[in-house]
Amino acid sequence: MRDWWRLAHCKGTGLDPFGAPSEQREFKVTHCDHCPVRRRCLAAALTEERYEHFAYGVRGGVGAKDRTKMIRRRRAEA
Repeated sequence: MRDWWRLAHCKGTGLDPFGAPSEQREFKVTHCDHCPVRRRCLAAALTEERYEHFAYGVRGGVGAKDRTKMIRRRRAEA
């Protein structure tokens, strides 16, 4: 288990980071923008999604489309 996850602002909340786009925006503003583990969450998402070849929802304060662009950019630079 990820130890950093215990410190995440979103842990145990009623909002869904994988819900409808409006819910994802609310989730990001409410939880991600000031979360102490935001960077670690994003790093984990980028690592996991690089191998799984899909992205969905908000992770580390970044939506799925933007994370996919980040992964593609990293691949192109490698």
